[in-house]
Amino acid sequence: MGLSLLEMRTIMRRTLGVDENDDGFSDVDCNTKLNRSYWELVDRLNFRENELTIPFGTIAGSRKYNMPVDNNALRSIAIFDENNQSHKLDRMTKDVYDQKYNNKSDGSFQAIPTDYYREGTFIQLYPTPDKIYTCELHYWKNLIDLALDTDVLPLPDSWHEIVLLGGVWRGYIELGDMTRYTSAKNSQLSLIADAVPTEAKEEIDSRMAHVEVPGREYP
Repeated sequence: MGLSLLEMRTIMRRTLGVDENDDGFSDVDCNTKLNRSYWELVDRLNFRENELTIPFGTIAGSRKYNMPVDNNALRSIAIFDENNQSHKLDRMTKDVYDQKYNNKSDGSFQAIPTDYYREGTFIQLYPTPDKIYTCELHYWKNLIDLALDTDVLPLPDSWHEIVLLGGVWRGYIELGDMTRYTSAKNSQLSLIADAVPTEAKEEIDSRMAHVEVPGREYP
């Protein structure tokens, strides 16, 4: 069973030997430390829990389409042809896209799209669809911060202790205990290294288990 925010906060304080009345360890302060730990992992690891695929249909003569509001990063776009065969669209640079659509013949050309360009909250297809096609948008969705005591990490349960340890070593920094900070940080990295080979749900950037990225630890 996964850990709720309340449970992680309780374990974290007990481990650190503090309570909610100590400076830097109120509910808000503890939540912030745990969320920083959570986001550090989410930023570096491709958890399947934040992968999403949604279908959408093109409109004949329309090349601009909205991105989902919970989009974090676009992974890929696939389009299905008349034979229901899937084809991955190639990503274009802004310069290439502008050149093609500034060219009169290219700008008026309509067919099954082969490329796309992302612009802010929109994607633009090239060439302009000549009819309705079914597409699939593959993207990373935003995972919201833990804010309620009942919130449970939307990650595999085996990673909850890893997030908790990230909150603990941030707590040791707050207390100025660098020896225990080092021990807690090493324990977290060790758990990450052990979890990845047997955890089929995520793909890791292997550098996470060996180096620390400066400027991301605290605050």
